[in-house]
Amino acid sequence: MASQRKSSNRLAEVIPAAVEGRVETLFLAQGAKQWGRFDVEKHAIDLEDAADPNPEDLLDLAAVQTYLNGGTVYVVEPKEVPGGDISAAVFRY
Repeated sequence: MASQRKSSNRLAEVIPAAVEGRVETLFLAQGAKQWGRFDVEKHAIDLEDAADPNPEDLLDLAAVQTYLNGGTVYVVEPKEVPGGDISAAVFRY
């Protein structure tokens, strides 16, 4: 779902953009989870599984950060997520 870098369905781009307040609209697949960690200093994500002792749902992080920064979050049926992934974001800039 990338069109001139104004959108993405890659979590490595979506999560940092949400934290920075650059996500205007976020689409999340209902029921989806993506366990991992977000390194604030490096602006990088590390994907993990739920067996990790302290996993974080990166989709929840993206949703909360998008909302707190004035963006809109839609939880939709998985087949309705643009690009066919578990998340998709439209960037402000």
